[in-house]
Amino acid sequence: MLSSSAPDRLALLAELRRKTGAAPPVMSARPERTAPTGSDALDQLLAGGLARGRLTELIGRRSSGRTALGLSALAAATRRGETVALVDVDGAFDPRSALACGLDLARL
Repeated sequence: MLSSSAPDRLALLAELRRKTGAAPPVMSARPERTAPTGSDALDQLLAGGLARGRLTELIGRRSSGRTALGLSALAAATRRGETVALVDVDGAFDPRSALACGLDLARL
């Protein structure tokens, strides 16, 4: 299990950056409200999940899992009955892939 201390989170982020080439997330103080991503380990790393009421940009190398992570987080939210938004700057959204990840398209 991951430790919830800030130094441990920073070390893990550095390791993820080394392995994927992705820039670490910009982390300010812990947000008051978070949305669980559907991944317990990631939620612990992010101190509870993604910040509610803010945009989250997923960046990284090609085939690093950005789309899968994003769709999984959106699917987790729609399973909780929440409505979600996706900003698709590349115009590459694939509804079939989203459905395969469990995303409720009626809540998108």
